[in-house]
Amino acid sequence: MKLSNLSGTNGGQAVLQIEAGSEGGFSPKIQLLQDSTIRTYLQYDKANDNFFILAPTGSVHLLAYNNTASFEVNNQNVEIKIDNNTKVKVQSNQVNINTDLKLNQNTLDFTSVGNHYMEFDDGTMDGILLSAFGFGDKPFFRANCSDGNGTVFELFKEKVIIYKQLVFNAGNNDTANIIYDTSNNLNFNIVETGEFRINKGADGTNYFKTIKQGGGANGRTFFFEQGGDNNTSNGGSFQTQCSQGKMVFQGDRNLVIYRPAGETPTVAFASDSSASSLSLIHI
Repeated sequence: MKLSNLSGTNGGQAVLQIEAGSEGGFSPKIQLLQDSTIRTYLQYDKANDNFFILAPTGSVHLLAYNNTASFEVNNQNVEIKIDNNTKVKVQSNQVNINTDLKLNQNTLDFTSVGNHYMEFDDGTMDGILLSAFGFGDKPFFRANCSDGNGTVFELFKEKVIIYKQLVFNAGNNDTANIIYDTSNNLNFNIVETGEFRINKGADGTNYFKTIKQGGGANGRTFFFEQGGDNNTSNGGSFQTQCSQGKMVFQGDRNLVIYRPAGETPTVAFASDSSASSLSLIHI
């Protein structure tokens, strides 16, 4: 071991140098003692290529920038501090992060097997991919309210179960919702001035709708239509059917009741017996 004074080199340096041969068991150590008690030491383990900073009876603090940044290790946790504020604390049973966590497009994996993870996806989409396995008939994702209000929805491989109201807001402060209640009723609730529609795609052609007619709880008219509200038809018809036959309001404006298949005559009733409806078979 020697102390070298390298004055004049890069402004002057003092170097404490420990030298030894190439022995595999070379393990030099610098010890700091209080009386005969070792408080801390530095050690190099050549065999395993490790450098140790140890404090057998106390904690280790690495300080920088006038103590504004530090790395502290004690008998209970490891802390990283900036401006004397703990940013990360590692404990035996948890890790506390007190700052923004930026993954920088890396994956957050919840298991060691790689099938429960969250990551940024800019390939097939520009968003967050949440992936989980869903073993057997278990859901692979569940949204739960921690105030005791229970599960909101669950995602399965082949289905989605919704336990609360499904609410739609068009941005005009009016909302519509779908509710499945405890009486096994599926309710579609809309505002009084709104319409409930089943349309043909995005073109807005109505297959079925209800509109407001008058007021009160029963002030609604049901429309089964093809062609819109202008009294024109695109050739479609309105039909109801059961085991006893079917009733059709046809494109030629005839209301016809047909008997079940195989019974004759085919037509049981037609609103215009002279029209072409009697020659049409819609069984």
